[in-house]
Amino acid sequence: MLDYDIFGSGMISSYAARLPKPGEFSKALYTIDIGHNDLAYAFQNKDFLQEYVVSKVLLNKTEEQVRATIPNIVNQFTQALQQLYDEGARFFWVHNPGPIGCLPLSAIPYQAMNGSLDQYGCIKYQNDIAQEFNQQLKDGVTQLKTQLPLATFTYIDIYSAKFSLISDAKNQGRPVYQSHC
Repeated sequence: MLDYDIFGSGMISSYAARLPKPGEFSKALYTIDIGHNDLAYAFQNKDFLQEYVVSKVLLNKTEEQVRATIPNIVNQFTQALQQLYDEGARFFWVHNPGPIGCLPLSAIPYQAMNGSLDQYGCIKYQNDIAQEFNQQLKDGVTQLKTQLPLATFTYIDIYSAKFSLISDAKNQGRPVYQSHC
């Protein structure tokens, strides 16, 4: 969307006028939800599902391949936070991935396979990998806290919050579903 500059210097973007001034970036809260798409993509890859159906041995190899990507993802993330810090960012709110194995998109294809779901209808190995990711992410954020003394980091454990809603549904007054809708 373009507007005309009233001083006659040409057209300017009306969006540019809405951008924060450079000094405001250091006062902003940077809210970051990291890892969910990375892990979901790895789990939903067509080759991954085919390998699971064909052989549990291949599943274990694929699980290890997914696990092997975690340090690289976390490292790239912490480098991005370092760059934001170098540009003046000081306040960070970091969300970890939730229980990916409980998403209907993940769990429905596995319902017919005996033993592939836990007692809550979730794919256990996917949640195990998500928890491993979350621990490495938390460690990375903790390390940044010591390296960047002027920054404030808030680490939000979305996984635990969401999984407690799923695993303790009955005690929280919600119906317990035996399968995904």
